[in-house]
Amino acid sequence: YSDFTVHDGRIRFGLSAIRNVGEAVVEKIIEARADGPFESFLDFVNRVDPVALNKRAVESLIKAGAFDGVNEPRKGLMLVHEQILDAVLVRRRNEEMGQYSLFAEGGDEEATESFEVPDQTWSQKIRLGFEKEMLGLYVSDHPLLAVGPSLVASTTVALPDLPDMADKTKATIGGIVGGITRRWTKNGDPMIFFQLEGLEGSVECLAFPKTVKDHGHLIVEDAVLIVSGNVDNRGDDVKFMAREIKELEIRDDSSVRLRVSAVRLTPEVVSELKSILGNHPGPAGVYLHMTSNGGAEKVMKLSDSHKVEPRSALLAELKELLGPSAII
Repeated sequence: YSDFTVHDGRIRFGLSAIRNVGEAVVEKIIEARADGPFESFLDFVNRVDPVALNKRAVESLIKAGAFDGVNEPRKGLMLVHEQILDAVLVRRRNEEMGQYSLFAEGGDEEATESFEVPDQTWSQKIRLGFEKEMLGLYVSDHPLLAVGPSLVASTTVALPDLPDMADKTKATIGGIVGGITRRWTKNGDPMIFFQLEGLEGSVECLAFPKTVKDHGHLIVEDAVLIVSGNVDNRGDDVKFMAREIKELEIRDDSSVRLRVSAVRLTPEVVSELKSILGNHPGPAGVYLHMTSNGGAEKVMKLSDSHKVEPRSALLAELKELLGPSAII
């Protein structure tokens, strides 16, 4: 499809929205696919009009994940796509001119088919970086999903809750840096305006000269940051005045750890806790750090039947039940 469409309750990303892939290229791809789905990258190169097979467009399609459906890894395709394109286009050009092999039909095609796509994949960071570059957003995954517990444990408020907070309220928020704009005061001192994006919202942050001097080097696109400061809720859109910025410290494991006073674990609270965990099944283990009045702490790992997917919705529900400092 050229444009965005909805199929079986899912949004299909329009090919024409991929960077460096224009309408003319998409039309040629759709024409070729009318004969059936592409079975491989080589099949794609053999069937699509050569006019549309420019290396810049093909590279963008690979980075965007357009060939994931034929089960060929993106990094592997990037390593060999130019060789395959060159070989196939030479053969197709010769065929159009009537220059076939004198010894066997399809000889050049067989040579082309000898190309193997290396079974190599990019790291999540590189893969998602290319996705955002080509599509303008993350599609196959999100960098914050893997650091959800660490992010929630390091912040005091979720981004969607900022509009409900009073102006000048102190808070600590976290997310991934999006767009960045640099400006200067009348005295020539630098300021940075940057978008901090979470899984369920975003906010524009303002870093004034002192903050820029102390922490400005951390404000780079796609960095996952923890930002402390004050809510600016005077206008139509909430903003955040950054005072202190640091990189997110990521735990070594993806487990969810909850610190709660033993006296708070009444039957009602335990029942609600089980219900919340049951509504978010996943691969991450859950640990309870139960504290006593004397300060002693006992750690208990919940059974595998209570494993969860540590997404922001789960963590927000746990905070509401057990308190904002419960997640560690």
